[in-house]
Amino acid sequence: MRHPVPVDRGHAGLDLSTGAAAKRPTAVFEIRRDGKSLRRSPVVEADQLLNFEVNITGINQLELTTAPSEDGSNSDWGLWLEPQLAR
Repeated sequence: MRHPVPVDRGHAGLDLSTGAAAKRPTAVFEIRRDGKSLRRSPVVEADQLLNFEVNITGINQLELTTAPSEDGSNSDWGLWLEPQLAR
């Protein structure tokens, strides 16, 4: 799943959390810009919360992507939580 996010050039940072919701989900989260990875998570399981802080100076558009882990996509619900752009 891809979520494009337009970014005003005045922003310098992105802070957010990710998590996986369901009985036994696993997911991988990635923040990309211009087709290149800025940050990629390890496999996140249902009881984990992972925080991201990313420098986005000079970026026009981000992509927040969620992918299944090696165990497949059955019952995986990846969550991007409370994204906040900082100046």
